[in-house]
Amino acid sequence: MDAPKGKGYLDPSKKYRQIGTLRFLSWVFTAATGVLAIIANVVGGSAIDFTAGTFLLGSGLIVGGIITGILATIWHETDEDMAKLINPVGFFYFASVFLMVVGGAIKANQLVIGTLYTGANVSTLVVAVLYGVMFLLYLEYLTAVRRFSQVGRMAMERNLKDFDLGNVIGHYMTRGFLLLGIIVAITGVVLGFHLLMINALASPQFAKSIELQSVYGIIMSEAVVFSLIGIVLAFAFSGQTGKEEIESIHAFSQSQAEQIAAGATQQTPAGLPGPAPGGRPLPPPPPGAPRAGGP
Repeated sequence: MDAPKGKGYLDPSKKYRQIGTLRFLSWVFTAATGVLAIIANVVGGSAIDFTAGTFLLGSGLIVGGIITGILATIWHETDEDMAKLINPVGFFYFASVFLMVVGGAIKANQLVIGTLYTGANVSTLVVAVLYGVMFLLYLEYLTAVRRFSQVGRMAMERNLKDFDLGNVIGHYMTRGFLLLGIIVAITGVVLGFHLLMINALASPQFAKSIELQSVYGIIMSEAVVFSLIGIVLAFAFSGQTGKEEIESIHAFSQSQAEQIAAGATQQTPAGLPGPAPGGRPLPPPPPGAPRAGGP
């Protein structure tokens, strides 16, 4: 349920409907993450003895994570809440993530990459990929609701009429899903590379190594690939930024030159001194000072 709004509370979702869309999507991703975490505790192999009691404990923690996650998005965060040492929204957010992670880790599934060729553990892989995607979206949108709500409140309090927060949220969602698709595609390429290496290597010493067979190996490969991509993008954007700065300086210098040239050709009123050698007209003399060409 909603927390007390307090006197003078401004609800940004009433002015910016996109915040309501973010809130709804955060609920969807939170629930999907919890459901997939429960399913992940059922399918696949287990590293520990998994009993009915363990399943109920993990499911209960996950349900608690879903409830606290939803509370983190519907609590009306006031200035008084933000000033507290223990903020209710921050507490709900931390509790949700903690319960979701612990509940999903009650049963540690072991995924052997090499068995995907035989058809084994495919269901575990599918659930793991979906869970990873939903968990990422769950964290991202849980944070986005709070962040954009604070920005919307600030815009309403300062009466910023030209501030188009809805357009910003639209770009955030569109580009976010685009980047997510790119990340998933690169992850699929890395996984396919592992499968090809396992199939191509004749030596069982390498084909059955932990670097190729385990999720740990995929994580290390992902780290290398994304680090290289990050380095390339850093150099690319830094060069683009430098080029934009040079173009901006050139445009500013050209504008200044045009203003100087225009000042050099403009006519001055009678009795006032003409343009200075640099092209800019001299300022008028102070009151009472003798004028040029007159007493």
